This record gives sequence, C-alpha cells and structure tokens, in this order.
Amino acid sequence: MLYVFVGNDGVVVRKDAHVFLDTLEGEVVRITAESYSPGMLIDHVYAQSLFGESPGPVVLDFLSEADGALESFEEDIDLYAQSERVFVLLDTKPRAAYEKKLRIHAEKYTESEERDEKEGFNTFLLADAFLRRDKKSLWVLLMRAYASGVSPEEVAGVLFWQIKSLLLVTVAQSAEQAGMKEYPYKKAKGALKLFTKESLVDISNSLLAVYHRGHSEGDMSIDLERFLLRV
Repeated sequence: MLYVFVGNDGVVVRKDAHVFLDTLEGEVVRITAESYSPGMLIDHVYAQSLFGESPGPVVLDFLSEADGALESFEEDIDLYAQSERVFVLLDTKPRAAYEKKLRIHAEKYTESEERDEKEGFNTFLLADAFLRRDKKSLWVLLMRAYASGVSPEEVAGVLFWQIKSLLLVTVAQSAEQAGMKEYPYKKAKGALKLFTKESLVDISNSLLAVYHRGHSEGDMSIDLERFLLRV
C-alpha cells in the first residue's frame, strides 16, 4: 500500500505524514537520500518479520534528492502499491506526469499546503512525549514547535522542568513532599519505569551542554534535535 505526502514546505509535509504514521503499528523504517542505495527499496516489498507479524511501515523520505532513487521507485511503483506493507512517500511537489502516476497508485495522496502556525503550540506536549521516551513523537513535536515559532530555548526550558520533576519524584514519597500537584506527580511516578536516577542526571547534563553550546555558538536547534533523538 502506498500513501503519498508532497508539498513545497518540507516541515509541513513531515508533520502531515507523521500524523498518519502515528496511527500505524510496527517499527518505522526510514530511507533517506543519504541512506539510499540502489536495490534497497524493492527489498522492503518482500521483507518479512522474523516473528511472523506484519513488518512496520517504510518511509521514503525526500528520495528525489538522491541520484537514481526517484527513477527506481517510479519504475516499480505498482509493486509498492500492491504490497501488503505500507510505504509512505514524503517529497516535494512532483512534476505533472509523475503526480498523475502517484495519484493513480496511492491509497491516499495528500498535497500539504504551507500553513501559518505561529500561535497556540503547546510545549507541554513535548514534556509528555519525553516522559514516554517516544523519540518519533519528540522529533515530530520539535518540528511543530519550530514551525510555530517556538524557540529552542523555550523547548529546552520545558524539558528541564520535566527532568527536574522526574528527579524530585525519585526522592519524594508524595506529591506534597515533591511540591507538585497530584496528577503530574502520578504521571511522573509512572514514567520512572523508563528512567533511572542516574540516567536522568546524565540526560540533564547533556541538555545543559546543548544549552550552553547553543548560546556560545548562536544556534542550538540542530543540537537539540540530536539530543531528543538520543533520549
């Protein structure tokens, strides 16, 4: 099965695609222009899980930037469309002939339009994704935050707050003792199965290093993205 997300704004294309990806099960395989090599695309059509369940979706991430990738995909497009495995194509708006072919073969074709999203992003969604150690959602939400005009400093601030809350919960016996309300205390308490106190200290130190490096070099956005992908 083939699902297509295209448009002139790469951030918006990724956001729309990841809303769809969040509804799917299985580990996502991402093929980028940098990781692409001839023959690798078709291998995923016939790949089977070692444990018998359906293999996870394959994201073809702006492959038009890789020499030969677009031609290879277009040549075998019917195989991707007919496969039981889900293929999700992200790319820039295609030329007319290729667009027609994509529309014919895709289960769903979405042309993502540029949107003004400078208001209303809830940074605490990032804090919640951090509690789950959900790297995919963290990355998607970080892209949404940046697209909405949220600064890397604001993102770092809400993450520091969440890490501090988790560290408090490791030593406090109650919400009152931690100086927290009951609901966030219980939520943090439940998340501790994914963290140790030592790992939280390491994560906090890593984020602090990102923050200071960003201020000395003038931009922490890329370093912050790398940090979240290592959480």
